[in-house]
Amino acid sequence: MRGFTLIELLVVLVIIGTLVSLVSFSSGLVSPERQYAREAERSQQLLQLLLDEALLAGVDYGVQVEANRLSLWQWQADEQRWQPVPQFAPLVLAEPLRFSLELQGEPWALASPSEEEQDAPSTAAPLPQLLFLASGEFSPFRLSVAVPKQANRWLIAGDGFNLAALEQLQ
Repeated sequence: MRGFTLIELLVVLVIIGTLVSLVSFSSGLVSPERQYAREAERSQQLLQLLLDEALLAGVDYGVQVEANRLSLWQWQADEQRWQPVPQFAPLVLAEPLRFSLELQGEPWALASPSEEEQDAPSTAAPLPQLLFLASGEFSPFRLSVAVPKQANRWLIAGDGFNLAALEQLQ
């Protein structure tokens, strides 16, 4: 009567460990909550990048917030108008995520762009709700990213001088 050798047991354990890690890894990629958190993080990083760019380049930027999109604009002082920022494409949230915006503690009604407007950025004179100035200051705001009628949401907030880290609210 012969038992298993130590090598045989180790090989079986390695195979089982590999299978378990593959199953757990693949199930984590499909999670909608993880995708929603990444979208919120991407929004926060874009706003931080815009704040840094305004300070370093000495240019005033504006952000037009719509229900599912952030459009970035640059103030052209010589032409006295807002123009789209060529180096940054608008950020469009994955479905079914939506933005909600508070300015000075008051909720702001956000437009829902039509299908045609989502494909091509508008060249009409925008009215950005958020301003990121070359001085490093910006409009105080609270921007939420959430799935309508669900409890989980992510908050990006700024007091005008410091952009807060992304915070998940329940």
